[in-house]
Amino acid sequence: MLTCGFSSELWRTVLQRLTPSQPGFPDWNELLSWVKRSSARGPSLLRKIVAQATVYHIWRQQNDTLHNQSFNPASAVFRIIDREIKLIILERRGKRNFKFLLSKWLS
Repeated sequence: MLTCGFSSELWRTVLQRLTPSQPGFPDWNELLSWVKRSSARGPSLLRKIVAQATVYHIWRQQNDTLHNQSFNPASAVFRIIDREIKLIILERRGKRNFKFLLSKWLS
């Protein structure tokens, strides 16, 4: 989920949006530590949304490859993750941090 070629490429693309200096995650403890941290560019709530969506889609791609012999490149999966994150944020329209989260993800 974190270190194979596909997941490394996907994490690298995802992390470019929030923490470009983050090289990736060698283990789960590092991922969980990253999720808990907050920064001006990547607030903790947005990191949680991003981590959940990314882990889910890596798992889904692994299952599709194993059971259906269907493989999508990381760039295609990132587009799905990007759309999902935008939808999750848009569902929060009435909440306090809606515009802030959306601007952070889109910047």
